[in-house]
Amino acid sequence: MLPSVSLLPSPGGVRDCLRLRGLPYTATIEDILAFLGEYTHDIRPHGVHMVVNQQGRPSGDCFIQMRSAERAFSASQRVHKQVMSGPGQAGKRGVNSRYVEVFPCSAEEMGLVLMGGSLSHTHIHTHTRTRSGTGLSPPP
Repeated sequence: MLPSVSLLPSPGGVRDCLRLRGLPYTATIEDILAFLGEYTHDIRPHGVHMVVNQQGRPSGDCFIQMRSAERAFSASQRVHKQVMSGPGQAGKRGVNSRYVEVFPCSAEEMGLVLMGGSLSHTHIHTHTRTRSGTGLSPPP
């Protein structure tokens, strides 16, 4: 007897994106690229999206579009709950240091949040948000 295998895609589609949660509010694109280290080369062009709140301030979240689900998963395993320091504190734990949660997610989940919805571990919520983040490409 063959094992049962679902041929349907998992809810949310291919998980080839990363969600970073708990970033220092002062974190820049460059800080995020440094945090990801070797995985920076796996980011799609214009694939870094900072999330802002209703007042236009950083929310501490970021989405990153990766070149494959495998690299997204690998990056999440490597940097999940690592410490990100504030600007000018590379490798040091200072006042602005934060443990960053890193999760694989789908482009659909990313789009939902960037368009004003929110995600929890069990539900998808929609609400109005006045602005979303911008996509910038990593340096060459």
